[in-house]
Amino acid sequence: HRKEFTDTVGFLLEGPDSSVFYLPDTDSWEAWDPPVERLLERVDVALLDGSFFSLEELPGRSVASIGHPLVTGSMDRFQPLVDRDRLEVHFIHLNHSNPALDPADAARELILSRGFHVAEEGWEFAL
Repeated sequence: HRKEFTDTVGFLLEGPDSSVFYLPDTDSWEAWDPPVERLLERVDVALLDGSFFSLEELPGRSVASIGHPLVTGSMDRFQPLVDRDRLEVHFIHLNHSNPALDPADAARELILSRGFHVAEEGWEFAL
């Protein structure tokens, strides 16, 4: 789990043909040193924390108080990598309040329209 009681842990899985970075729970991207983009530029698929879609989900709370990066902020930050077809991003670990859980919701449609994905149970990624 995030840095509440321990370090954040992610997994880099490398195979002969591709690589996957799995990070289900993290604090803000700004806290990463070196920047997370250095790692993401080296992988083909990233399974990233998508706990909360936007601040509308958490009225009256600041991003700093929730700790997780917002899906909207992650898309803004990683859009250049996705646009270059360098990285495939799948959001995981969605909170029960996240509207992107609903395949028919506008939040999910926005994610898909920007070239990102919401991971589905049972998906497999070949390495």
